[in-house]
Amino acid sequence: PRYVMLLMDLLKNTWEDHPDYKSLSGALAKMKETGDFINESKRNAEAMDKMHSLGMTLTGKVPMKFIQPHRKFIREGDCKLCGKWNHAVHLILVSDMLLISKPMKHNMFDVKNIVGLVNIGISKVEDKSKTPSRFKVSV
Repeated sequence: PRYVMLLMDLLKNTWEDHPDYKSLSGALAKMKETGDFINESKRNAEAMDKMHSLGMTLTGKVPMKFIQPHRKFIREGDCKLCGKWNHAVHLILVSDMLLISKPMKHNMFDVKNIVGLVNIGISKVEDKSKTPSRFKVSV
């Protein structure tokens, strides 16, 4: 952002009919494009690093090729299943599947079930007990 800000300031203080105005304008556009590319590359590298770290914490029914170039980490968190199971699980959502796991010691997770996102439905559950974030997952 430092160079973008410098070029913006230079451009702001340069007359439009100055011979360097067009070059400064082009340089500013290229610097913004380069910054966006670097930021996107950094986000992709961090996402891949997160997938590798996550892969090291999983046991059980983990897909053999869990880490794939197309697969991105989205979110994870603890959840309480209601109904016939009624116990705590750790959900891991990646771009193409939901992993349902049982928390273990040392920040490890035993994957019990994998649900492909093409086969999943999520709906809000009306709840008079005011339980936050209550929803139903249909497979």
